[in-house]
Amino acid sequence: MIGTCIVYVCSPDRYRQLSYSLSTLLRSGTTFDRIVVFCVGADPSWTFDDARIEVRPVSPLYADYFYGNKLLLCGVEADRVVFLDTDTLVFSPIDRVWTGRGADVLARVASAYDTPEWNRDAWREACSRFGDHVVPMYNGGFVIFQNGAHRRAGPDWKRAMELYRSRELVAPFDERMSDQYGLSLAMLAGRMSCDEMGRRHHTFGWLDPDVSRETVVFHTANPLFDWYIGQFRIPEPRIAANPEQRG
Repeated sequence: MIGTCIVYVCSPDRYRQLSYSLSTLLRSGTTFDRIVVFCVGADPSWTFDDARIEVRPVSPLYADYFYGNKLLLCGVEADRVVFLDTDTLVFSPIDRVWTGRGADVLARVASAYDTPEWNRDAWREACSRFGDHVVPMYNGGFVIFQNGAHRRAGPDWKRAMELYRSRELVAPFDERMSDQYGLSLAMLAGRMSCDEMGRRHHTFGWLDPDVSRETVVFHTANPLFDWYIGQFRIPEPRIAANPEQRG
């Protein structure tokens, strides 16, 4: 069992995003023991200069729903698991988020939650299937799991996603977000403690475009990724041992 593991789940075509995110992570000063990259659907034979980076080719869990592959993180053997989307940039040590915080999960409330478009009745119904109160929906692009919470979350997370995929539960917002709905419901079912991140811990590029010295993870959103790379003048990544196999 290792201490802290950073996890990415991506497809081979996301190599460029992955390499930028990894390079900012490695420069950030974050403390970790291993980085696991689950590459879904193919074996791109990626290798990296940093021996702590492990690439695991895997088959998709849901052929028609890529986001469901986030469940792969539940099987990682580590005390602490930090999940990052590939469209994230790490500007400060992620240690700043977890230091002094013993909660099971650290996450930021999603920007869609409780907006005028949010279906409160549908979410209340979903929460009633998994617990005895209503919880926020958390953004799944940057989440820290502690105390074995990632392993405990697996069964309920899977069940919740499948209820949304079968339309037994009505999506309170975008149907593509069933992975995020499912994670929040799994936290509720498992009675997991959650310490919510602030905007400087997890900055939403589509809402909070400014970066300060306190920004830890900047979440660009896919359509804005290249624009932010240019805005922040992120240098070309130099982490791959076999750059000719970039997917």
